[in-house]
Amino acid sequence: MTPSLRRLQAALESTDDEAKTDTVELLWEMGPKPSVDEWGERKPYGQDLAELAVVCTGVGLALLIFYALYRCCLSFRACCCKDKCCTCVETKTKGKGAAFRLVLMFLLLGTLCSLLAYSRGQRLIVDAVFSVAKSVERVSKVIGSLQAILQSCTSSVADVTRKITSIECAVADQQTTDLLNSSLSTLSDVNKTLASLAPGLATFKETADDLEEELVTNPQGAEPWNGKGRVQYWLEVGVPAFVSAPFVVFIMLTVIGLFFSCCKCKRPTSCCLNLGACWAGGPGLTMALVIFVALFVISITAADFCYLGPSKVLTQQAEGNEYAGYYLSGCVGENPLGEEVNNVAASVANLTSVTTALDALPACGNINGIEICPDEPICSGVDEASQALENARIMLDQAVFDLQRDVLNCSVFEPIIEHAFYDGVCQEAVEGLYSIWAVVVAAGVFTYMTLLVLPFATASFA
Repeated sequence: MTPSLRRLQAALESTDDEAKTDTVELLWEMGPKPSVDEWGERKPYGQDLAELAVVCTGVGLALLIFYALYRCCLSFRACCCKDKCCTCVETKTKGKGAAFRLVLMFLLLGTLCSLLAYSRGQRLIVDAVFSVAKSVERVSKVIGSLQAILQSCTSSVADVTRKITSIECAVADQQTTDLLNSSLSTLSDVNKTLASLAPGLATFKETADDLEEELVTNPQGAEPWNGKGRVQYWLEVGVPAFVSAPFVVFIMLTVIGLFFSCCKCKRPTSCCLNLGACWAGGPGLTMALVIFVALFVISITAADFCYLGPSKVLTQQAEGNEYAGYYLSGCVGENPLGEEVNNVAASVANLTSVTTALDALPACGNINGIEICPDEPICSGVDEASQALENARIMLDQAVFDLQRDVLNCSVFEPIIEHAFYDGVCQEAVEGLYSIWAVVVAAGVFTYMTLLVLPFATASFA
């Protein structure tokens, strides 16, 4: 890492304090607590996250195995045990159907309320995506304005080049030819400097536009996105369906079973309740476990990024991230884009040599040693070229001012980048992820408790 990036990483550490929300600090305590150098690396940070995921998965699988053994013991008792003590479940639950019905309704209501709380996490994630998309849109607009400025500058330089090329001299000695060629060479250098910025700006803007379209809207309206961006569509449709699927099937079957129990329909009651238990105790809670582990690890990763500080992490990581890190740190240190902007400024400053060259065009010519000074200027079109050059200088000076204001100054990019990372990622996204996996855990706990009660409730309804 270069000395300038080290200074940038150490600058204004308090700026990143905005990212340390209560949720970020809570998730930081749950995770591996990496250093800035370790975040995002496969070793050891990736291994620590993998171990955390394995532990969470192991605990979940242990609970599922316990439930499977629990049901196997009850089934073995019902089919193989003929002793009097083996009928204790039926004996103790007889006549308590109403009480178990209330218990099941309470647990199902808890599961349902947990799922309904998902809307908060979803709203936060959608807001985070919208915040990032709006920031990307604003960056795209700034880049678009810089492209327009660059195009105008290129056109102005091309116009001056045409004007100077069209200068005709009645007597063109070597001095006149050298001055005109020097002017054209300087203009060519300016044009190359401006042209070198165009591909980078075009790629940057295209990337920003594609990301914005992916996040917010799909103007083609192609199915199955229904006019929405791919990310927005999955956040509003795909993820809610995936999160609720493990529990909705179980809730529906259990509610139907409770309805049949009220009607004294023993076989349909037992069938629906046992079928719901088979779904929840097998694929249902397994899906919920996978969802929880995935969201938990993602939220830990995002929280670690925010706790360590977006500016320090982005500055430390791969080439290209130091741009965002520079603006997030409050524009302290050396601007990574400063060299390119300064090259443009220096190239524009060289236009003074073109003005000097045009002013130095001789009024007299030398033919075979005889000096000729006609009443009319020897070279025609000089005034038009000088006027075009003056107009181009004014435009280029303004362009340099705009570039220095928008790129080197923090007033434009800093609030945009800060809004994307501090508001979008570290507040809304982390809080939303935390809310969603907390919903999955709460719904899973209520479902698991319901599964433990179901065999006794089923026996009481018989």
